[in-house]
Amino acid sequence: MSEELQLMAEQLLSMAERLRAHVEAFAGFGSRYWSAPGFLEAIEYAERQFHGWGYATRRQPFEVGTVAPRTCCNLIAEQLPRIEGSEEPSLPEILVAAHLDSIAPDAMQGGPAPGADDNASGCALVLETARACSAAGFTGRIRFVLFGAEEVGLFGSEAYVGAMFRRERKALREVWVLDQVGLNTRPEPTLKLEGYRGRSGKLMNRVEEKSASAGLETVRTYKPYGSDHMPFLRARIPTLLLIQPDDEDDPHNHTERDTPDRLDYDYMARIARLLAAILREKF
Repeated sequence: MSEELQLMAEQLLSMAERLRAHVEAFAGFGSRYWSAPGFLEAIEYAERQFHGWGYATRRQPFEVGTVAPRTCCNLIAEQLPRIEGSEEPSLPEILVAAHLDSIAPDAMQGGPAPGADDNASGCALVLETARACSAAGFTGRIRFVLFGAEEVGLFGSEAYVGAMFRRERKALREVWVLDQVGLNTRPEPTLKLEGYRGRSGKLMNRVEEKSASAGLETVRTYKPYGSDHMPFLRARIPTLLLIQPDDEDDPHNHTERDTPDRLDYDYMARIARLLAAILREKF
């Protein structure tokens, strides 16, 4: 094995170990159903990680339900530079996001919902992307968000997009959403790129340009649905969902059997490396 390949293998192993630690931590809260105590414990865990890498965080509250609404929240982390000559921070140009909540048949009644693949995997990738950006010093105008209440109706991402003012929408150049990125079911590690042809095509091109260097193949779909990329796409913001290719075929999804031991952490590390390489071009 060449020195370059050896270094790549070591880097992937180290990344895979960190990703596993995050997934196990999130799944270890028992249930991250949006109203369960474990959801706030997961928020607190993510806050500690972000703070350790120098990010400021804030919680964005929103209501879930219409008859007797209850409060949930999104977690936002950023290191935005100040506008020259002003105390105001710059507006984010890039968003990297995943939903933090989980669901299972008995989750509403307090039952287990570990949600390792759906979506501790995506949250782990958000955290490791934030860590890599901070370590490399290219945080720039980038924001990281963990959404709440995705599993019961995209409430968190809808609230986020709904609260954006016009200047912020105009400044936001690209949104990367990670959902179910823990299982590779193809002979070769494969990543599905999901979005609209017009609003996601350029982002898809950038992924495909660098996917081989991360050891990944890609497939496209122009029929997006069901995850946090939808509110951004409807708002005409360039957005792409990164997701495992056979996400609909996992019998353990949305059950108490979605546990950390099932995931392919080398596969996740390849996606993390790919996303970091894409973001590096912007700074």
